[in-house]
Amino acid sequence: MAFMSEKAVLHNFDSFFNKDEAVEKYAGHVSFLPSHNLLAIVTSDGDTVVFSGKNTTTQDGVQSFKPKASIVLDNDVATCVHLLPVASKRTSFIGGSWCTVVVGTQTGDVVFHNEEGLPLLRQNLFTQAVSGVCTSINAALEGYLYATSGPVVNMVGYGELVVELEGRFNTLILSPGGRIPPSAALGWKSLRLQQVKNTQAVAVTHHGVVECHFDQLERCTIERYGSRGEVSNASNVLVSSVGSDPFYNLTVSRETTQTNLVTDLAVAVASKFGKMLSDNVPFWSSRTPADAETDHMPKISSLGVFAQHGLFDRDRLGTHLCLSPSKRFIALADGLARIILTDTVTGVPLYVIKGYRRVQLGWITSASLDGSGRQVELLVVYSAKLMQIELWNTRKASRVTAFNAPEGLGMLLYNSGNFAKGPRDDGFASADRQTYFLTKNGRLYDIRISFSEALDFEDINEMQGHLDDLAEVKKILGEYCPGYNLDRFEKLLKRFKRVSLVQQIVKMVCDCPAVDESLVEILIKTLKGKNFRGARKATVRIQGNLSRIARLVDLHQHLKESYTSWQGELRDLPTSSDLHTMNKFKGVFDYDAKDYCFRLSDLCLGELLTNFAVLVDTVETKIGIEQGEEAESFVARLLWAAAENEDFFRLMQEQEICMWSVTSCLLHGLFSSSISVKERMTQTFTALGHILAEVRAQNENVEPFLTEVYEKITETENIPAAMLASFMMRTLLSPEKVSLLEDIEESLECKVFAGLFNQLQSILPLAALLRCRIKDETLPANEYAKTFPISLKGLSKSEGHISDIVSQWICEQRLNHEHLRKALGRPSVVPCFEDTLDTSTISLDAALQLLKDIRITFPVSLQLETLLANCCWSYLCLWNQNIHDAEILSWSMGFLRAIQAYKLKEGLCHMIWKSHLQVRVIAMARIMEQSGILPDAQLEHHVQVGRCALGKFFSFCSTILDIIIESMLPSEDAEILCPLLKEEVLSAGFAEGNPSLISQALNLPQVLRDTVHLHYSLVTILAYCTQFNLDETRPLSLFDSAAQSALSEDLCEVYQRYNQSGPAGAVSAHRMTFLRRTIEGCVQRLPEVYMPEELLECQACVTRLIDLAHSWDIDTDVINKEYVLQLYSGGHDQLAKEIMSQVSDRRAMADSLIIMIGLRVRALLGQIDRDTCEKLGVVSTRLNRWMAELPDKILRCTTNSTASILSLVQSVLLLVAESSLEAQLLNDVVLVLTNLQSVKAVGAEVDK
Repeated sequence: MAFMSEKAVLHNFDSFFNKDEAVEKYAGHVSFLPSHNLLAIVTSDGDTVVFSGKNTTTQDGVQSFKPKASIVLDNDVATCVHLLPVASKRTSFIGGSWCTVVVGTQTGDVVFHNEEGLPLLRQNLFTQAVSGVCTSINAALEGYLYATSGPVVNMVGYGELVVELEGRFNTLILSPGGRIPPSAALGWKSLRLQQVKNTQAVAVTHHGVVECHFDQLERCTIERYGSRGEVSNASNVLVSSVGSDPFYNLTVSRETTQTNLVTDLAVAVASKFGKMLSDNVPFWSSRTPADAETDHMPKISSLGVFAQHGLFDRDRLGTHLCLSPSKRFIALADGLARIILTDTVTGVPLYVIKGYRRVQLGWITSASLDGSGRQVELLVVYSAKLMQIELWNTRKASRVTAFNAPEGLGMLLYNSGNFAKGPRDDGFASADRQTYFLTKNGRLYDIRISFSEALDFEDINEMQGHLDDLAEVKKILGEYCPGYNLDRFEKLLKRFKRVSLVQQIVKMVCDCPAVDESLVEILIKTLKGKNFRGARKATVRIQGNLSRIARLVDLHQHLKESYTSWQGELRDLPTSSDLHTMNKFKGVFDYDAKDYCFRLSDLCLGELLTNFAVLVDTVETKIGIEQGEEAESFVARLLWAAAENEDFFRLMQEQEICMWSVTSCLLHGLFSSSISVKERMTQTFTALGHILAEVRAQNENVEPFLTEVYEKITETENIPAAMLASFMMRTLLSPEKVSLLEDIEESLECKVFAGLFNQLQSILPLAALLRCRIKDETLPANEYAKTFPISLKGLSKSEGHISDIVSQWICEQRLNHEHLRKALGRPSVVPCFEDTLDTSTISLDAALQLLKDIRITFPVSLQLETLLANCCWSYLCLWNQNIHDAEILSWSMGFLRAIQAYKLKEGLCHMIWKSHLQVRVIAMARIMEQSGILPDAQLEHHVQVGRCALGKFFSFCSTILDIIIESMLPSEDAEILCPLLKEEVLSAGFAEGNPSLISQALNLPQVLRDTVHLHYSLVTILAYCTQFNLDETRPLSLFDSAAQSALSEDLCEVYQRYNQSGPAGAVSAHRMTFLRRTIEGCVQRLPEVYMPEELLECQACVTRLIDLAHSWDIDTDVINKEYVLQLYSGGHDQLAKEIMSQVSDRRAMADSLIIMIGLRVRALLGQIDRDTCEKLGVVSTRLNRWMAELPDKILRCTTNSTASILSLVQSVLLLVAESSLEAQLLNDVVLVLTNLQSVKAVGAEVDK
């Protein structure tokens, strides 16, 4: 039955339009995109409001939509709106799919906004109002955006538009601010339609590429196809229009232009519509128009018309044109209360529906659930006058159903499909191609109908009668008890003739909890052998399902009648020393150890019908098991309870129950339980023996059955239970010995399961370790550390999987490289772990011993260098999930530094830089370049680095680039290679190859030194900009245009292909400013009394700045001079003297140092008291004037002694000429400071 379910509620929706106007007037001014939870509407005031259901609470399945953005155009009003999904295959630090709001305006502009309403792009396309905008994009994300105004349609390629919109969106994020952006140079193409009189709607079809649809010149459908015999660039263009004079016309034209677009199209007409209906001889597909209509036709352009189809009626005005999702039908509505269904290819009218005024049209599709892929299209008709919604079957021209529209008045929202269907998923939901109903109060409903109802019912009364009977049958089955209302059920059952309804009844009977043999007997007696109305294959499937149900009834009767008289016993599982190794680790595999009480006396038929797959759509006659853990557990318990009865397994074989499925359930039950329950093990062993005997007894091929068992064993994560299952199969397949002295050769199948047992035995310690958590006081507490259950099949699914999963476990346990070196530094040959693991919590020493033992089996995967590299990578991946945890980066760096294989370390650094760091660094540089700051929100969202981890992040980047740069330098040290074997073989049929991470790291190509140095310089700049709060510094502006282009490329791109010119004056000035401010910030962090490590940190910073200056061709003396001045300003005189000795041109520092002396003398004189000042005497006029003219700078040093200033003066006197003015001034300073020392000395004597 068709139904309308409420999908969303739009808050304050009715406040955005005029309540005195009809609601359907706004139907052409609404755009809804279900896949993005967005709806946009043009209000009565000409504004555009965007409603969003993202990040809102869903109550009772109803989404809450709230106004998210309001788009108000300056000196303009909106005329139409369209929501355009944006998806790109290229990498963008915005990431993901987003949506842009396209608004057409009264002045002929098309304006693009983001979801928040901020403008991205504006294009002026027309001289009059834009009447519509829509898109047509196929599954490969190829297509066009269309805008129409009058007879003109403009289009632009979707791929070209996406690139421009993403660029504008990036700019908008990096530099918030809202001005209308300038127009972009997009390649818009014009498509002009040569109109006929009063055309109301147009559909243009270029067969074969893309499709969309304009209604009231607001929607357009465009496809392309090539014709045989035409030139390669020729195509056929099919134009459909609805209006008046003619009412409907179709033109097929040939286009041979190189632009591959139509520039001028003609329209044509044919005989009158009324004459067609009366004579029943429509005049279609005519290359030459009728003589009677020649005078009425407009002139045909020279475009080369192939064929013309027309429908001419002067009294008929077309008002609506709606294209079906398959693009097969066009529904036309006119002013005479008619709906005409027309074929899109031939233009032939198929059906005419009368009596519909103020009508809106849409389409829905209903698909079959049997996997056949069949679909049926239904026309949705909403009559605003009757406030009723109807669904019409286009195949039979019959009304399927009709129902009142919720809340009365509203509007249909339908789009013929933004995105066409393709062979692969395009990422956009099919919900975007359905019809929705929006009420005037802002409630949004979707319209659905089942496939069988849409296909079968031709009459509403017939459908209603069947639905009433179906409801009564459902009530009888819901209240059923043995013998209840069977006569009424049989009477109702005989009424159903349609296959779809019979399928529903059979399913309801199987799902009935109280179903018994009497109810099933009536069902089979009534339906068996009958033919039903509907698909023939569906009827065949129903008969097959009834046969399966009858066979399960026989099986149930056998169990109920004979379980008390069973003669048999359980087979004991042979003991073996090979099984003792399981007891060592079985405490780690904490599976369910409960012994379920399953009594065959309580078994009901409903349980069998529910858990066995009797309702299937395949032609397979055997009965399988329903998918799901609950059904598998039920079958396993049933087999355990019936394990003693060999006849039960024989009966299952006779009733064609799939023994593969039964065995799979039995193994599933074994693998989901603990091996400590002895009775369950013997029951499983006995049941497996009976199944294998029955399979062999039927002369079936045993190999597929054994392959299925082998696969199930290799897929389970319960390794002890898998070992037990492989041992059982080996025992069952082994030939029986007549005497102990007899030597019988084992079969190939027996050897295979013996090899499987050995493989499982080999990985048992590894599987146990990966399920454990380490508890140790020396390790950081991590109560929620993940464990990694493994299976035998999972270990061999890819190269390097063992190394990868062990490294992930190490990271979760927070082990460092010292722990690994302790466990794997010295390979051992003899296992040293002898304890028994009773729980999944172990000590650190036990974990390291177990890790050492595992390396004996996996010498390649657990080689020290290999595991160090994998742990470094795993810790970095873990940091990607916890970007605020700086300690994780420290651990990753520790593993990296512990690697001694140079080539491996170099390749790993290349991978880390390219995969994890380079994009972050470039994104951070772009944000700081645009805004000058690095807000926390953008740092976490776009850069994905936490503020507290920023320092460690830059340190990690520098370490990575340092290693890469060092690897490029010639070295005399002996190369330490990473000794990798080709493979490590456990036993026949299993091998684990070279770790993939190591292989990739060793095979990376050599990079160019210049490109690495560019990234190193950028990291240095960003680190100091954030460390010293250099907010006004623009990082990318410190590079020339060639370097800025190279920074956006991959690490291995050729830097020399960019034109390298010398930096301009502005760039040089920016660089000098950055260097000075960085040195100043560095020295400011150095306290007056510093520790050695603080001095080393400062010296390292200056050293990196010297390297950076060298890469910019700046003399290192510039850095050292600025460093000296900042040290003197901070009072670090001794350190300044040491640095000044490294300056080659010290005389050039004289002027700056003299100013520093003046500042320090002025500060010193400002600190003396009045008595000392009177005793000091008169300071020379020249010295007073000079100190007054000094710049107003603040000295950072607090201990400004006379002796330190005199020492500085003596150093500067060596740099100036003896008779110069600077020397005289310095001598005056010496005199003042000497007098000041004498005065202070006399004062001290007096005080004594």
